[in-house]
Amino acid sequence: MNVQKTDVAVSSYDAENGRITGDVTFFFEVPGEIEQGTAHFQCSADLDDPSSKAKAGRALVREACRQISRMPEFILGQRRLTFANGVLP
Repeated sequence: MNVQKTDVAVSSYDAENGRITGDVTFFFEVPGEIEQGTAHFQCSADLDDPSSKAKAGRALVREACRQISRMPEFILGQRRLTFANGVLP
């Protein structure tokens, strides 16, 4: 699964607990196949600096990557997650 584009939407920030929540969508292609699609994740992550949109986006994308790595096809090595050049990993 090669992620061609990401879309990150921050929903909220809980200053008391230092947690950010939001949605991450991966737009992907599967190398060697015609298959294209999207994968959508609802994410929550620790964030110490809510003023940085870049840090917020990276924190949520990292959480989406963690979630996808727990899917059976990734655990079993049937699929691998990669990102196109210039796309946030």
